[in-house]
Amino acid sequence: HIMANHPEEAWECYLQTEDSHISYEILQLIGNECYRIGGEQFLYSARSFNELLKIDSYPDYIDGLMGACVGYFRDVLLTKWHNNGGVSRLSKTYSDSLREVMDILESSALPKGRQIAATI
Repeated sequence: HIMANHPEEAWECYLQTEDSHISYEILQLIGNECYRIGGEQFLYSARSFNELLKIDSYPDYIDGLMGACVGYFRDVLLTKWHNNGGVSRLSKTYSDSLREVMDILESSALPKGRQIAATI
């Protein structure tokens, strides 16, 4: 799903998985592969790393979360807002997604996350 540019389908697989070991593996796959691909897929990477951090405070998950959130913000800014001639309005989808990313950062127990949210 991820390689076919449908990370939302991979996310649905995670949501429907009942086995905790398998869901953990799916989260790792989504987080890492969506991060590697970048662009709009950073949103799913951020969601995945956020969930992984609820399970384990592994430093790579922290870095992945911060990088995915900043990457998603950058992608929206450069491709959606900039290509729209700098018009200050984004579609509701992107506005909602940016709000989700900000909520993840602001609600994290990580000072680095709150610092990034304040900067954005």
